[in-house]
Amino acid sequence: MMSVKRTLLLAGGVALAMAWNSQNANAQSAFTITSSSFKDGERLATKMAGNNKQNPNCVGDNVSPALSWANPPEGTKSYALMMFDPEGRPPSGVSHWVAYGIPVSVTGFAEGEVSKQTDKYVGGKSLMGLPHYFGPCTPPGAPHHYTFTLIATDLEPTALQPGMTRDELIKALEGHAKGATGMTRGCTFFARGWMAGSSPAVASPDSGLPVCPVSRFSRSSFSSRSPRCCSGRCSPPCRSAA
Repeated sequence: MMSVKRTLLLAGGVALAMAWNSQNANAQSAFTITSSSFKDGERLATKMAGNNKQNPNCVGDNVSPALSWANPPEGTKSYALMMFDPEGRPPSGVSHWVAYGIPVSVTGFAEGEVSKQTDKYVGGKSLMGLPHYFGPCTPPGAPHHYTFTLIATDLEPTALQPGMTRDELIKALEGHAKGATGMTRGCTFFARGWMAGSSPAVASPDSGLPVCPVSRFSRSSFSSRSPRCCSGRCSPPCRSAA
């Protein structure tokens, strides 16, 4: 009897181990995009904000974040990559960057690499009319979430003409998407030398710009994010570190 119980326990343990290993393998092989410049949901460095000096909310140097991806779906021939702010300029949002024709051999971009056009991608057209990355110039007020969406496609890198808008690209990819992954650079405010969020102010390590750090948010929907992060302005206003 004891032998039977031991056999059943051993079998159960083996089954659990196999199930865990299967889940772990699936997680490891998932199509993902990551960044060494920021973690999903965290604020961006000030240097990555836009650098339009005519806009007082553009307080950065327009340095694009590092991006890398892995495990594309089978049959992928190229990638498309979009950066979008759904809360900007309502109701349409703001398209910050549209890129496509990224060869499957490319597995990422270094920090600052796509602040200008390169031969690693075909440049589309952002709301600002640019083919390359343009960082946020977030005004004071409600929180904004900057989403990066990477789409694996079955199109050859040269299949689409340059200069397509976000909407045009989405339409062109109908029936050609093999899978998608994304991440969000979250909840950033810029306003004449300070950023606001939902926590006590601290100094930004990269520029000395006063910053109110933000908390992580739920990825379930945009509507569920807002109450959980960047829920208010800093009080008292952020000040530079001594």
